[in-house]
Amino acid sequence: MQSSNTKIFNRNFSSFEILVNIRSLQYWSTLLYWLLFLVNMAFFEIHGSYLSLMGGQGKKSINVLWFKRDLRLVDHAALAEACQSPLPLLMVYLCEPFIWKDPHYDVRHLNFVRESLRDMKLALSSKGSGFLCLESETLPFFAYLDRNFKIETVFSTQETGLDITYQRDIAFADFCDQRAILWREFQNNGVLRGLKNRNGWRKAWYEYMKAPLSVCDLEGITTLEASDLLGICSEFKCLSLITVENQFQKGGRSEGLSWADSFFNDRIANYSDFISKPENSREGCSRLSPYFAWGNLSIREIYQRALALKKTSDYKRQLNSFMSRLRW
Repeated sequence: MQSSNTKIFNRNFSSFEILVNIRSLQYWSTLLYWLLFLVNMAFFEIHGSYLSLMGGQGKKSINVLWFKRDLRLVDHAALAEACQSPLPLLMVYLCEPFIWKDPHYDVRHLNFVRESLRDMKLALSSKGSGFLCLESETLPFFAYLDRNFKIETVFSTQETGLDITYQRDIAFADFCDQRAILWREFQNNGVLRGLKNRNGWRKAWYEYMKAPLSVCDLEGITTLEASDLLGICSEFKCLSLITVENQFQKGGRSEGLSWADSFFNDRIANYSDFISKPENSREGCSRLSPYFAWGNLSIREIYQRALALKKTSDYKRQLNSFMSRLRW
């Protein structure tokens, strides 16, 4: 028989074993927890680095068409190229606050832009293509896009403007380089950048003006999904396109074409006689300058129209005078 002391010892020893086993189990459970935590952390670290190296896989790939002073859908080289890509295309106009604070600009210019954008939206709505008009500086907007999408290519037209827009373009080029985004700029009318002299410029200008117009296949555009567009709009203020009725020339391609029709069909007769007379020039000049300045019309399409009209018109001298001024 076991003594009572022996029984007590055995009972205490069994309790000690149980306590040791429990503490051992807690130890190993804790160790396993931290091992799993570290494995998960390593996975996400490696996975994130992989996505970064692979150019942001996991985000939807898109192209962006950035409208500036090229507010039209015809003879638009950047748009024509963008239409060729199967990737979803975001078409956007940015009303950049820093530009409109510049003393060179006035509310009259902004109203002309609003009217131009309204005209574009109307044309695009019939084709089921999305087009955003937002109030934002360039870099914050594209930084948001870069966080939420994989931007493959940004298409735009070279801008001929002030130093502030030139400096903005330099900053945007750096932004694209740092993120491996391709920014493709297309020639703006007859302006050739980077020339050291004018040798050969005249020949190049005529070659460009006589080349076929850029064809934009708007029917084939793949746009962003509605949820994506709504998500972008929730982050940025939409530009109001409402304007107060006024007596100034209205913006938009439709208005520009109307002025071109009245010029070529009637007012061209007095062009040479009235062009240098302040009062009469209101009736005799083309009135197309603002539509060229904001890109509602391309100089090339108007040049080709004048060239074709010259073959049958009684006003060849006036047309020659007009076409020569398109190079200015």
